Amino acid sequence: MQKMDMPHFSTHNPLKKELNLENIYQKLPIGIELYDGEGNLIDLNETDEQLFAIKRTDIIGINLFENPNFPADQIHRLKKGEEVAFDCQYAFDKIKTNQYYHINPQQENTILYLSI
Repeated sequence: MQKMDMPHFSTHNPLKKELNLENIYQKLPIGIELYDGEGNLIDLNETDEQLFAIKRTDIIGINLFENPNFPADQIHRLKKGEEVAFDCQYAFDKIKTNQYYHINPQQENTILYLSI
């Protein structure tokens, strides 16, 4: 029987490290969203897609500063570049009413209790 050589990645291989970090980022049990300095959504992980019942392609580019669920004082602090932490009742009805993004009809009348 012939022994098959398996590809070997050194622990110092940058590609392996990058793939591991991407896998961790996508599979974390918390939703993660990444925004640029202007407040535009540039990426989100799979958990966030599931939590909000959305598709990445449908919401990339939305602006965090226009989110009707976030308190104005926290948005103001974010715009100034400050770090913020707050609890939020994320009401999908507000998202629909303000046409912030298209929600899944199953999300109507749903509220998520989030720590941001």
